[in-house]
Order: sequence, then C-alpha cells, then structure tokens
Amino acid sequence: MTMKSACILIVANGKRSASKTASSQCLGRFQAGSNISIAGAGIKAGAIISGVDFAATENSPSGNIVLATTDDATAAGNLDLNATSGSIDVAALRSAGNLTGSAVQNINATAVSHQALKLTAGNAITLTGQSLSGADFSLKAGSISMD
Repeated sequence: MTMKSACILIVANGKRSASKTASSQCLGRFQAGSNISIAGAGIKAGAIISGVDFAATENSPSGNIVLATTDDATAAGNLDLNATSGSIDVAALRSAGNLTGSAVQNINATAVSHQALKLTAGNAITLTGQSLSGADFSLKAGSISMD
C-alpha cells in the first residue's frame, strides 16, 4: 500500500533548503524559499516550486506564487529531481534557479526555470503547456513530446 500525503512544505527562510527521499508521492504542492532536492523510486506531485519569494507572493494581488529574482543571493532556488527506478510525474515544475531532473522511465510535466533546464529520461519526456528556460534548455530521452 502506498501512503499519500499532502506534502505541502513551506520553508520561509530563504537560506534553507528542502529535501525529500524515498518513494515520493505528494498530492499537493512542495515549495521552498531556496533549493529543493528530491530523490526516490518515483516522484509524483501536483507542483514542486523552488526559490519562492514568500514576501512577494503574500503581497501578490493576483495570488500567484512569485519566484525570487536571480540577484537574490540568499535564495538560489535550484530544483533537483531524481527518480531512481520510476518516473517523474509533476503537473508543474517551477524553479528560480536551475531545474534538473532524471528518471529511469518517463518525465511528464510543465517546466519553467529562470536559469538552465535539463531533463533526462530513459524512455520519454512529455512537456505539456508552456515550458520555459532562462538559460540552457536540454532534453534527452528515447522520445520527446511537447505540446
């Protein structure tokens, strides 16, 4: 039986990072004011967001989550995902820094990175919606689909 949890983590201090290991399956959002590193057999979540500017998000009139700017030295905002035997299946990947992901099987997501974006999958990468990178954009897989 697989346990599912809400997995909403808020790290308000931009100098701290968040990490999660093991079989990672979250129903909601996983967000941090700085770096996020997740490793497990497979990774499934609604959203994973690194480098959140919590003050700007709180003051956002639209209620949107705001990522830290690249000149904010206290919050690098890198996002690193590693699915060691399964897939990465996340509706929204957002990173104020670099976004890297590797999966033995597949990667399914919408990915936005203010810096470099690098995804590698053993089988397929499927990016839906608008995926963006503020620097290098690298995809490696047996098949790649973007719509």
